[in-house]
Amino acid sequence: MELIDNRCLCGAEDSRVLFPERIDWSQVSAYEFSARRRRRVQHYRLLRCNACGLVRSDPVLSDADLAALYRGSQFLYQQESGFAARTYAALVTRYLALLPAAGQVRLVEIGCGNGAFLEEMLGRGVHTLGGVEPSVQAVAHASERVRSAIVNRCFCPGLFSPETFDVVCAFHVLDHLRAPGEFVRECFRILRKRGIMVLICHDVDALVNRVSGEYSPVFDVEHIFLFNSATLRSVAESCGFILRGEGRVRNTYPLSYWLRYAPIVQGFAGRLPLPIQRIPVTMYAGNIYLCAQKE
Repeated sequence: MELIDNRCLCGAEDSRVLFPERIDWSQVSAYEFSARRRRRVQHYRLLRCNACGLVRSDPVLSDADLAALYRGSQFLYQQESGFAARTYAALVTRYLALLPAAGQVRLVEIGCGNGAFLEEMLGRGVHTLGGVEPSVQAVAHASERVRSAIVNRCFCPGLFSPETFDVVCAFHVLDHLRAPGEFVRECFRILRKRGIMVLICHDVDALVNRVSGEYSPVFDVEHIFLFNSATLRSVAESCGFILRGEGRVRNTYPLSYWLRYAPIVQGFAGRLPLPIQRIPVTMYAGNIYLCAQKE
């Protein structure tokens, strides 16, 4: 595996180290790049830019290595995907009113996993869907309703023609990218006039992450850049977007999911009666969203 330097998006060189590298490279495999896996503390060297506040990993794996790891990643979140899809669909639907009234809505999700969100949007006024997902296993779990609409590869410039979509969505994708600015510029290019982009990512400065410190799940070998509201807004606006909405995301998952990430009680989560494990619980877990529009 090849490690390469990773600079701050603002171009400043002045940064401070938050945590030194903590990776056992002999154990890094595609499993470590699988969403909702059983996590252990493992991350690159983490720095915060003194100029803009953006947190980044440096150095990081090359694009070729990352592409191979994500392609081979395991699909481990079948149950949780439906819960997340409903949360994200409700958020995106709220902003569909920003689109021009005439015509059918065309939507693409970058990093669509098994397509659960795409399925959810079928019943919410969206007529044409597209998805991009690098994991072979995740796409294999997609339903027949949406599988044919998913491109099984990493998103890259030129994958779609200019002004193809009205809505571009990416949920917990921006944190994983070595060139998030390039990604957002490409989203701008493939959007039609007055189209919208909806992003969700971790808030590195959320209370839960500040309290957890190095043991927070956001400090992970998968994450290359970590944003807060200000740095997320900055990358969108620097690429030509106009901010239309931002805020915190309240997620709903079964109780067993939340307990899995609570260090003190995670070992007991599986021993609870199934009806209790399945109780849906809604809370803010340190995620933020942004909706921006192309004028």
